[in-house]
Amino acid sequence: MPDTASSAKLVPELRGADPVTALDRLRDRLDQLKATSSYDETARSYNLSLIQEAGDAHLSALLAQFLTKSTDNRPTQEADWNALVNYQKALTAALCASARLLLKEAASNPPLQLLAAAGAARGLDACRTLAKICLVRYLSVPPKLWQLAYAVHDHAEKAGCAATPVSLQVAHKTLTSVTQELLRLLMLQSSAPDMMAPEQIEVADRVIAQLRGDFTLRPPGATDSPFCFAPASDRPPCRPPATDTEIRYFGAGAGFNTLERLYKQLATATIAEVPPFGKDIAQHVQISAIQHLLAFWGATSPYLPPDHSEATGALHIVHRFAGIWQQLSGARAGKIETEAAGKSTKPPTSSNQFPYETNSPALVRR
Repeated sequence: MPDTASSAKLVPELRGADPVTALDRLRDRLDQLKATSSYDETARSYNLSLIQEAGDAHLSALLAQFLTKSTDNRPTQEADWNALVNYQKALTAALCASARLLLKEAASNPPLQLLAAAGAARGLDACRTLAKICLVRYLSVPPKLWQLAYAVHDHAEKAGCAATPVSLQVAHKTLTSVTQELLRLLMLQSSAPDMMAPEQIEVADRVIAQLRGDFTLRPPGATDSPFCFAPASDRPPCRPPATDTEIRYFGAGAGFNTLERLYKQLATATIAEVPPFGKDIAQHVQISAIQHLLAFWGATSPYLPPDHSEATGALHIVHRFAGIWQQLSGARAGKIETEAAGKSTKPPTSSNQFPYETNSPALVRR
């Protein structure tokens, strides 16, 4: 394995670095760990925890640029976004792969349970961060992420350490568990983030971090919570009824009452007082985000999708630019027609045709 001492130096070395440069360097380190063959998964897990710790501040700084509609850094926006997403995807995959190996060993080696639980909690924390990054810019989360998160938690339950209190980093005094980190991810998705602004999503994540110990995951067979998920699927959590035969229910639990108290506290606070969830986000944004959570964490959803009439007619799929051109230029059914410049109805004969991309993206831009 690469020298762990060099990994420990990453935090002070990258402290003042540009966020994009720092995340690119950390992603290179992740590639090195991935290419290294070793049976010492304990050392690999330790290296990954140091990389995650070194990248947290830079990731937060870069993500903050995408929480508002500011155009100050628009020329470098795509480069910044690619650095952010590529780093978090590589980190999440590495942490979860390492955690699953450790959990598999811990199932027959109890002394490894604490280390495996910590690795799994870090992996699920990375899953939630990646989901938040996706939701800031898109309307959904990749299905593979749900499959990965469910698998890590399932391995932790089989190893008997899903509820074991652990710390994500050495310097963190707050204890968490694998189940609590899964619930953070589930509650973020259950907050209807597609109906929230990016800043509100960030507030929701901070609220969830504060209330993480209050959320509840019901045992198999219990159905007394408003949300559910299918552990063997790659689908996000939803409200019942679900079509899967084996599902787990969860909800805000005591966190809902705590959220009501936080809302009253924030609603009566003055501008001069420190907002509960940071000065970097306006107070009115925090209030609106908590109002949204109070509405969507309840027993019933306040939103009902509008009724749609049944689709009629025939659907025709036309591939490639030449075919589309011919189809449009030949349409004469109505008074309004689409014509090309010069009113030519001949399809283009150039070999430079634009292919129709049949593989639709998994994520839909906001």
